[in-house]
Amino acid sequence: MKLAKVIGSLLVVGTMGAVAIVTTPTATAQAKTTYLKTLPKSIRGTWYYYEGGHYQTDTITAKTWKNQIYYGKKMNTSTYTLHQPSVKGKASWIYATKSSKGTVRIDDWPLYKGKAAMKDFGKRYLTGFKATTKTYQGRKIKALSQVAYSSLPRITNYSFTSKKLAKHFNPKGLSFYDRMDQQK
Repeated sequence: MKLAKVIGSLLVVGTMGAVAIVTTPTATAQAKTTYLKTLPKSIRGTWYYYEGGHYQTDTITAKTWKNQIYYGKKMNTSTYTLHQPSVKGKASWIYATKSSKGTVRIDDWPLYKGKAAMKDFGKRYLTGFKATTKTYQGRKIKALSQVAYSSLPRITNYSFTSKKLAKHFNPKGLSFYDRMDQQK
């Protein structure tokens, strides 16, 4: 008699478990992308990195990103303004999101218009920034890692709050690709 009750109980529990598995709803919705209204305080400021014998600068404020970079012997300055995604836009506009790992992803505005442009928001990124630290003379200092998203996310360089620190961490002024060649 006890064996019959145990078997009966197992059948009831098994049936209830099967019903629960069959009737459990599945979530197929993707997470909604949240666009930043301002760039985080942790990445704001003037950041320097040393490459190719020149100091290159990123100046980040709450709503702008100014990038000064050398191409050959010529300094190229670009200033971008943070906006929320919309159908209308300019080439000097950017939008930003924040990843779950704290990287602020920034991308330029799609140059094409309409609904096709809206589909691209949040799916491609020009660059990413993340506040981090490095050790200099036994103490932690602020640094800004820059992540390239051309294929696989990878840190391309570190920027620092002074030119002295920028040169200390890259004394030869090697580019990302030169540093990769040296590691082979």
